[in-house]
Amino acid sequence: MKNRYLSFFLIFLLSSFVFGVKVSVPVGPASLPVFYLQENSNGAVEASIHKDRNIVISKLMQNEVDIALLPTNEAIKLYNKGVDIKILNIHTWGVFYLLTTNSEINSWSDLSGKEVYVPDKGGPMDILFSFVTDFYGVNNIKIKRGKPNQIAQLMINDMADTAFLREPFVTSILLKNKKAIICEDVQKDWYEISGIELPQASLVVRTTFLKDNKELVEDFNEDYSKAIDWVNSNIDEASKLGMKYMNISDKVTKASVERLNLRFKDAHDAKDEIEKYLKVLYDFNKESIGGKMPDDEFYY
Repeated sequence: MKNRYLSFFLIFLLSSFVFGVKVSVPVGPASLPVFYLQENSNGAVEASIHKDRNIVISKLMQNEVDIALLPTNEAIKLYNKGVDIKILNIHTWGVFYLLTTNSEINSWSDLSGKEVYVPDKGGPMDILFSFVTDFYGVNNIKIKRGKPNQIAQLMINDMADTAFLREPFVTSILLKNKKAIICEDVQKDWYEISGIELPQASLVVRTTFLKDNKELVEDFNEDYSKAIDWVNSNIDEASKLGMKYMNISDKVTKASVERLNLRFKDAHDAKDEIEKYLKVLYDFNKESIGGKMPDDEFYY
C-alpha cells in the first residue's frame, strides 16, 4: 500500500512542480489518516493543525491550504458565507456519547429531573441532544454548560456526574474515572430515529484548486479512503502518529478509534445523509449551518 501512495505522489510531484497537497486538520484522532498520508507520500502531503475554526477559515480564504477536515455543519457555514469550497467526502460518522457516573442513569429516560452538562449552546451537540431527548419524550433536564475540556475535567474529578460529549474527551474520562460509563451511543439513536447514519465530519476542497487539479484531488480522495482503512486496521501504529503529531496519548488513541466511526463515503453518495443531518440542525437553529440549506454545487 505504501508503494502505491508513493508512486502516485511522486508522479504528481514530478509532473506539477509544486510542494504538494496542503491539508489542515484539527487536533484529534480523526486526523490520523491525513498524518498517515503525510508519512507515506514523500512530502506530497503537507498537514497542518488548526486549533480553532477561525484559523482554517483564514487559511482557506487566503489559499494557504487546499483541503481541510471540518465538522459538516462548519463546512456548509463556510460555503454559505461565500468561501469557495466543495465537500469531498464524509469520513466520521458521529463521535457523540452520553456518559455518567450516576448509577441511577442507564438510558435517556433516566435524565428527567437530572443535571447534565452539554457544551456549545445552539451548536450541533446541543441540537443533537435536544433532538434525541425530544424524540424520547425526556423533559425537565437541568442543562449545565461548559467547554468540552472543562466538562471532561469536571467528570474526571467527580465534580459532575453526567455529560454529553464527543471523542476524544469521552475516552479521556473513561480512562481517568473508572466509575464513568457510556450509557447512550448517540449514533445508534440517530440511526433508529432517522434511518440513516450521522455524517458528522467531512473533508472539503477549495473549488479553484479542484478545477486546476481534478485528477490529483480524485487520487487524493481515493488514497484518503485507503488511509482510513489503514488506521482502523493498525490502531497500535496509528496511535504512534497521534503522539508524534498531536501529542495525544497512545492510550487515548487506541481506546477511542473504535468509537470514532471512521468510514469513507464520497460526498455525492452521502448526499441524503448530509441533507437529513443539516435539516435537523437548520430546524433547531438555522445559524448552526449558516442560515440556509446547501445547493447542489456544494457537493463534489
